[in-house]
Amino acid sequence: MYDRMRQEIPLGNRVPSPGPDAWIAPNAVLIGDTDLAVSVSVWHGAVLKGDLGAVRIGAFTNVGEKVVIDSAGGASRIGQYVTIGANSSISSAIVEDNVVIGARSVLEPGAYVEENAAIEAGTRVEAGALIPSGQLWGGNPARYVRDLDGHEIAEIRSVAEQTYGASQDHAAQSTPWGMAYVETEALRKALAK
Repeated sequence: MYDRMRQEIPLGNRVPSPGPDAWIAPNAVLIGDTDLAVSVSVWHGAVLKGDLGAVRIGAFTNVGEKVVIDSAGGASRIGQYVTIGANSSISSAIVEDNVVIGARSVLEPGAYVEENAAIEAGTRVEAGALIPSGQLWGGNPARYVRDLDGHEIAEIRSVAEQTYGASQDHAAQSTPWGMAYVETEALRKALAK
């Protein structure tokens, strides 16, 4: 089946650069200056727009379904072991390592999330706001909820690794020739025995 959708769209000298084992869902799009480290997963319907500035994604980071990350007001930098929940929007923000961003959250331009932090689902982090390390924030606008304990902080990395593992299961199902070929080969091998 022919699909006209392009996963990677260069814009002049701004060219997407996915890591060697990054998984990009068939209907996710990398536009312009987007740089993905190793073991990154970009899930269905996500759009990373490096058209006006850079978008940098660290290792083992998971960009959830229908997430939009842009760089309209400056670069967006996402650290390692970050899980970004579905339908979230990040615009010209910085997220350090080991962070969870809940689904449907919005990070406005200049927002800064320090390492080992968490943002509840549906949270709006205002332009220029700082989310300190080791804290959980939520609401619209974002407000301090409580400190995270050591177990919760350790769990952030574990969830990021597990989500990348799940992406590899999806990658195995997304062969360029479809699953009919894989099933035919398995049947051929079984009959050869």
